[in-house]
Amino acid sequence: MSYTNLFELQLTQNQAFDKELEGAYLKRFGDNKESKIHYDILKVFENIAHGKDSGLEDWKREYEGVGLDGWSFDELRAWIDKMKDTETKERLLEALRFFEER
Repeated sequence: MSYTNLFELQLTQNQAFDKELEGAYLKRFGDNKESKIHYDILKVFENIAHGKDSGLEDWKREYEGVGLDGWSFDELRAWIDKMKDTETKERLLEALRFFEER
């Protein structure tokens, strides 16, 4: 959980994920679907924020049928609300709505 908290902090501070931290995280948890789900959600938001393909379709295939009950998106919503780029903001909101419905 500490890793995903750091990734979320980097994201909400408009920073790309630290590559060294990502590598350590993926080495340790990359094969654990349960642990990796939150990272993969945050990665979708990071991709959108940096103008890349979101990877949302990959997420949907990987985690089909997975519910996200109990996961709070409040900090991500606050971060998105502050976005100035309307196109990026809309893409982020679309992804957020998808995850909130899970």
